[in-house]
Amino acid sequence: MWNLNAALVEETMLLALPVAVMTRRGLTWPAQLTVLILLRLPFHLYYGLGATVMVSVRMTGWLFVYQRTGSLWPLMLAHFTLNSLQTTCAFLPPGTGPLLGATALTLAAVTAFRWARQKP
Repeated sequence: MWNLNAALVEETMLLALPVAVMTRRGLTWPAQLTVLILLRLPFHLYYGLGATVMVSVRMTGWLFVYQRTGSLWPLMLAHFTLNSLQTTCAFLPPGTGPLLGATALTLAAVTAFRWARQKP
C-alpha cells in the first residue's frame, strides 16, 4: 500500500502541481527541472550522495514525458513499479536485484520514449 500511496502523492504534489504553476508563470524547461530536482531531493537523501544523480536523471525523464504526454498515469505507474521492485529485491537471491533493475529501467525507457513520440 505504501508503494501506491507514494506514487500517487509524490507525482501529484511534486511534479504535476509545481509544473502547472511554473508553466503558468512562464518558467523555462531548465528552471522547471531545477525546481523539481530541489523539491524531490530531500525525500531521497537517505540514498546518500548518489541520490543527486538518481533524482536528476529521473526528474529529467519524468518532466520530458509529462510535458509530452500531459498525463501523470505513466509516471505514477513507473514510480509504483520502481518502489515495488526495490521492495521485492530485498527478498531475492544476491545478484538478482541489479539484473531485475536493469530490465525494469530498460522497459521503462522504451515505454517512455514510445509514449513521448505519440503526442506531437
